[in-house]
This record gives sequence, C-alpha cells and structure tokens, in this order.
Amino acid sequence: SIEKLASISERNYKKLFRKLRPGHRFVNQSARVFYRAVQRIKDRYDGDASVMWKEKSVELFIKEFRSFYHVGQKISNMAANLLYTNLGVKFTDLCNIDIAVDRHVERVFYRTGLVDQNAKRKTIIQRAREINPEYPGRLDLPVFNLGRNTCLKHNPLCNKCPLSETC
Repeated sequence: SIEKLASISERNYKKLFRKLRPGHRFVNQSARVFYRAVQRIKDRYDGDASVMWKEKSVELFIKEFRSFYHVGQKISNMAANLLYTNLGVKFTDLCNIDIAVDRHVERVFYRTGLVDQNAKRKTIIQRAREINPEYPGRLDLPVFNLGRNTCLKHNPLCNKCPLSETC
C-alpha cells in the first residue's frame, strides 16, 4: 500500500536498493527518486497515482509527471508510452508522446542519416514527429532496441540490422 511505502525512510530505501540484484549503478539517486515519488503520490494524489492520467490528455500527464523530482523528457515520455502500451490507458492525443531520446536513439538517428551528427535532442524529437506524427513515441522501443543491441557504439552489427541498406 502507498501508506506502507510512504512509511519507509529514504535512508532505508537506500539500504533496500543496495540489496537489489543485479545492482544499480545509481543506488542513492534511485532510492531518493523513488522515495520522493512515493511521498508526492501520497500527499498530492491521496495515494492514487492514476489521478494523473484519468480523463487527462497525455500532454497534461507528461507535464504533471515532469514536475516530479528528477523526471525529464526521457522518463516522462517512456512512462506515458508504457501506460498506453502496457496498461491500456486510453490517451486521446498520442501525438504528444515523443520518442525518449538517449544515446542509443541518438546513434541510430545519426547513423541512418535521419539527423546530423551533432543534432540536439529537440531535433531528434522533431524528426520522430515528422516520421510518425500520429504517435512519435511508437518509434521509441524499436529504435532503442536497435541502438542497444545492433547499432552498437563500437563494432556495430550491420549485417543483422534491418536498416543496413539505408544506413
């Protein structure tokens, strides 16, 4: 329950997070983010996080979620995407779920010629919106997986890449 989660101190969350296997490289930061999110959900939403997306557009959900401690463009859009694809939240404005830009997404967009080498996050997001204006976030998981598993920083596996002919 949210009450039980909220009753655990940040210090104890750090202890718990250190015990997780496989270990996380940002244990203290992750514990702090989790602790603060639980407190905010308890205090601001009376323990019901779904208030953030009930009868609201994804644009408003993302804006609200970004007000959480340490939540930015990547996490807020990934969360919106997961709510829609995995939990069946019926957002009506999927055009506002952007691709969650990270190093893997950047690498694929650059190597395939979708953006220039030094393109900023904003440019990558705009390009994804041009490719799939109805739902730019749909590109997120496939492009991320391609960058993480095939289009590697060193020694990319071009022979296994479905985009190798256009790359």
